[in-house]
Amino acid sequence: MKLSLAFSLIFVGSALSASITFPYSDDDYILSSCKASLFSTALFSKKDTAKSYTAQCSVDNQPALGSMIWCLYNETSIHDSAIENSLIATCKKNKISLTVEDLRDSYENVTKYITTTNKISGFNKSIPIHQPVKYSSKVYNNAYKSTAMRYDNINYSFYVGFSMIGYWFVIFIVSAFIQLGAKIGLFNNGLFNNRLTKFGQKHLTYPALVGKTHTDPLKFGKSFLVGLIPTRLESILIFVYFVYVILTQSIGIYHFFAEDTIWKTKDGQLGRYVGDRAGVTVTFGFLLSFLLAGRNNFLLWFTGIKYSTFNMYHRWISRINLLLLLVHAIAMNYQSLGIGKFQSRVLTDWYQAGIVASIFGGFIFVFSAYWFRYHHYEVFLLSHFALVLGFLVGSAIHLHDFGYYQFTACFAAFWGFDRIARIARLIAFGSQKSKVQVISKETLKLTIPKRKFWRAPPGSYGYVHFLTKTAFFQSHPFSLIEEDANTVTMHVKIKGGVTSHIHKLISAKPNQEGYINISIEGPYGDSKPLHKYDTALLYAGGNGIPSLYAYAKHLAETRKNHIKLYWVLRNWHSLDWFDRELLKLKDLPITTIIYISKPDSPIGTKFSDKTDSSSVSSKEDTGNEKIASETDVITKLFDFVEFRYGRPDIKQLVREDIVENGDGNTAIMTVGHTTMADDIRQSVSQSVGLAKGQVDYYEELQTF
Repeated sequence: MKLSLAFSLIFVGSALSASITFPYSDDDYILSSCKASLFSTALFSKKDTAKSYTAQCSVDNQPALGSMIWCLYNETSIHDSAIENSLIATCKKNKISLTVEDLRDSYENVTKYITTTNKISGFNKSIPIHQPVKYSSKVYNNAYKSTAMRYDNINYSFYVGFSMIGYWFVIFIVSAFIQLGAKIGLFNNGLFNNRLTKFGQKHLTYPALVGKTHTDPLKFGKSFLVGLIPTRLESILIFVYFVYVILTQSIGIYHFFAEDTIWKTKDGQLGRYVGDRAGVTVTFGFLLSFLLAGRNNFLLWFTGIKYSTFNMYHRWISRINLLLLLVHAIAMNYQSLGIGKFQSRVLTDWYQAGIVASIFGGFIFVFSAYWFRYHHYEVFLLSHFALVLGFLVGSAIHLHDFGYYQFTACFAAFWGFDRIARIARLIAFGSQKSKVQVISKETLKLTIPKRKFWRAPPGSYGYVHFLTKTAFFQSHPFSLIEEDANTVTMHVKIKGGVTSHIHKLISAKPNQEGYINISIEGPYGDSKPLHKYDTALLYAGGNGIPSLYAYAKHLAETRKNHIKLYWVLRNWHSLDWFDRELLKLKDLPITTIIYISKPDSPIGTKFSDKTDSSSVSSKEDTGNEKIASETDVITKLFDFVEFRYGRPDIKQLVREDIVENGDGNTAIMTVGHTTMADDIRQSVSQSVGLAKGQVDYYEELQTF
């Protein structure tokens, strides 16, 4: 993870090293207004245009240069260094070199000859003149106001963009402080164990937004999956950000100025102001989107916030970005129509690229819907990659003409670095010939050799790649258990897709085991400081046991914590795939409790083979008696485990465990079914006030 941090900082620094014109200053406005005023007064060259400074930058065209410097000094002061540097910089952009001496010499010369156009015999505005002239003060004033309105709006938009990023970084800095405090035990010394802290935990940091739904997806009707709801605190943070963005887009938009020298119509002015503001701020929003999306985002290490939470922030910020993108697109089309330039603009590369990027952004939103991600995850990943790539190309072309290509460089740096870091992790792990076993109807066990430097502490997970011809490009995250310095194991739940394919492949082999080359992208995750607490309460459901097993075993072998490990199972046969690991807990100081929700379910094949047939007395024995006899084998083998039957009342169980710990500090961690995790979260938030000691809740479940 430290390597990830170093690479991230290098990429960010290099991407931001290029400069963007910001902020626009009063000198910029004066320079632009003098140019506009002089252009409305007279021509100094056949190539003289409203935007070209070729004539005004040429020492060979003293009437033009002299008229310009006379205007600039008149609106500032004679020999004003700031305005001189502004003109020199502008001329340099036009590939013309000027010095301060050139400007001052021209001014000394022009004061002898400058006049007004009404004193020039036969003056014709369309014919270039060879005499310096005074600018129109009225036009200058109108041009200055027009320019200031336009570029002050852009300055404001940049400040809004910086504040948007600043808002989240304040949150991340606070999170980093909390993580550091937790790791050094700062919050377990009683200083923060008070009513205010518990009130915040009960009503703000722990509960779901409303009710208990957080990791369990919100449904429309009985089956349509709408999405995941952030916690109450996360929802507040997102809502405040959303309101801030809306307010900053709505406040301070300039009103129509009839004498505007840039855009004459109301549609042209207001459309551009709204479009520019939304366009600039959304680029900052996309900086956040690309930064927070990566698995190798350095903020994961810095803050201790889990990846699924960053991913949630990424999704919500991106949705707000889409709204800003729509505002920008609608406003700019409105402005183009208002000033009669739509037909010409729509033929330009930058305009077409903007349309294409917006379309890609819309498709990203559609194909990122939770229902689609849940049912077609691999298609989502491939489509997301292709659509984001299209968006990057479109936005790069669109922003280049406006001098904002540095933003696209940052987008690409964040996105590209994450891909490079993923590949680097795979290379670091290498291709390992690994043992794959079908250990139950629902689970594969992977025993994977590793190099000694590659460590997987409790809480680690990795994305496994099965290096077969049809599956190498797919990856899925699973918890890691470090068996020893040279081996890690993964317990893979069999679903559809690649896990089903591997299950069929291995099932056809002798003893339902075989070898496949495997690589792991990882390790990811952040090991939580459970050793700093007096009691660790670990609640696992179904296939969530590996992560909590790793924590429990590590704590019991290295610390003196009071450890309670719960595992909630639906059927007896689920014990088949984790029996070997459970037996390793036998002589460790861990209170292990297993709930069997359906105690009358048959036992798995691994234990049925060990059942003593004589224990079943006759054919007349009932099914329940047979099951009871068979389960005796399990309970005797795991005599250090307390078996409880039926579905647990999770809320009551957690409440009792919290109260039972008395004055001690308690860490509660859960990995398991989403409904169970939500029940535990709700129970912790409701019961935290009952504890005399500190209670901290850790949810290791990663939901995307």
